[in-house]
Amino acid sequence: DVRLEVSDGEQGKIVTFYVREKKLVRSIDYKGLSSVAQSDVLERFKERKVGLSIQSQFDPVIIKRAQVVLQQLLGERGRQFATVRARTRNIPPNSVALTFIVVEGPKVKIGDIRFQGNTVFSNHRLVRAMKYSRPVGAPPWFYWFHKTYDKDRILADLELQIRTLYQDNGFFYVVLKEPQIKMTDTKRRWPFFFFSWGRGKRVDVTLPVEEGPQYRLGRFVIRGNKLFKQEQIAPVLQLKPGDIFNLGKVRKSIENYQKLYGAYGYINFTATPDIEPDNKRRLINLALDFEEGKQFFVHRIEFSGNTKTRDKVIRRELLLDEGNVFNSEFWDYSVLRVNQLGFFEQVKKEDYEIKQNAREGTV
Repeated sequence: DVRLEVSDGEQGKIVTFYVREKKLVRSIDYKGLSSVAQSDVLERFKERKVGLSIQSQFDPVIIKRAQVVLQQLLGERGRQFATVRARTRNIPPNSVALTFIVVEGPKVKIGDIRFQGNTVFSNHRLVRAMKYSRPVGAPPWFYWFHKTYDKDRILADLELQIRTLYQDNGFFYVVLKEPQIKMTDTKRRWPFFFFSWGRGKRVDVTLPVEEGPQYRLGRFVIRGNKLFKQEQIAPVLQLKPGDIFNLGKVRKSIENYQKLYGAYGYINFTATPDIEPDNKRRLINLALDFEEGKQFFVHRIEFSGNTKTRDKVIRRELLLDEGNVFNSEFWDYSVLRVNQLGFFEQVKKEDYEIKQNAREGTV
């Protein structure tokens, strides 16, 4: 807080500023926190850029944000009913001790997962396709083996696993609806000595699905290609007209086209899919729009950080020479050969830089 006062003096005005500095956070403690390590909390604060640390300025807005982030972290660990509140204690002359009071509440775990509306794949097949939320298949009385419930993980499974499974089998327009949950109280028991050792909560999840019709590949064309003719590179798709449409193969083909063009120096090559459905015939017409870009040549290869090893020792492991067409596949293999020498720490992608000179077409 800053305020000023003005008073009359003998020769003019006297301006006085009254300043109250913000307090500093002297210490941060967590009371009642057992499901999450304090190091994980600090790491999450850093990821979310909360801005709370010891010796930082005390700001009620930042404290409130820290409470929300901590509560979200506990929810990811199965503590959806956790509550977090902050308590402060003044430390003269201008500091505070901050304590987060955590009531974790019961642990929430996944019970049964049921799909609704599926006819193509069985419930077991769909559940087994899930990666983040799939039950381990243990009997109910092995309650502590069940995964903790996290809605975000279930949504991730739906988008990354279940949708992919359907779209790779021709069901391009599958609709995955909002999960329906039913929560019940449970008693966890030892498997051999049938007595209760604690209470928790169990979430049974129902996942409605609208599979839609199955599509096959109709017309396939490549547009914008100059280096290769379509008949030469069409087999990269690994799909022929009439085959069941597989979106995964389309994605993989784009990666392979990038590798193919990269081997000829077209390192800025891009391929954009254009999908046109024919709903009456249940076909998907596919076009790939190529932007080949410019071909690049190797201008200069420089080394840094090798204080004991001569450049020629490294250079002889490279499959590229200055003046050659840049080959991205040869470059990746060259980095592998350098790493196999054992003379240096592992060379990673972030350890080298490929600078482009678009005007001269060199790297």
